Amino acid sequence: MTGMALPAGAGVHVNFGGEDLILSPLSVEDLGVIENKLREKRRSRDPIGMITKHLANMPPELAEKLATRAYEDAMKVDEIPAEEVAEWMDTLDGMSFTIWLALEKRYPARFSIKDCYAIMEKMAEDDLERLKQQQLMSSGLDERGNSSGPIPIQDDESRATETENETSTSGSGTSE
Repeated sequence: MTGMALPAGAGVHVNFGGEDLILSPLSVEDLGVIENKLREKRRSRDPIGMITKHLANMPPELAEKLATRAYEDAMKVDEIPAEEVAEWMDTLDGMSFTIWLALEKRYPARFSIKDCYAIMEKMAEDDLERLKQQQLMSSGLDERGNSSGPIPIQDDESRATETENETSTSGSGTSE
């Protein structure tokens, strides 16, 4: 058989920290862990506190708009758009966390998140990009974090049109 390694979740061989390892694919559960990590980061921020000292020096209309925006941002803690996840996964913090998640499956407690960060911090830009691409490939994700794996489910109308087309061509009664 060919082409079964990625769908079967076999992972991708990588050189990481001078060792040849297998980078496991990120699972749906891992993506949930990443989302929760971002949620924790958001909860540790204080957008209102960050702007309070600046409000006194602003025109009242601008200060009100800024305070309203900070309040709205503070309330959006639980909304983590896919773009934000993808952008974070592209940072050194995000990459080291996701590489750690992928390595932890096959090599439990062998690396810490800090170890992964330290190794990646020393890597050349090209090597980091290659590692990122290998991880995305092993997980069936594109650069925006979208699954490039399964074919999307068709809606009933598309399926009905395909069925009609197949019936009209197969029932022509001609033989070769």
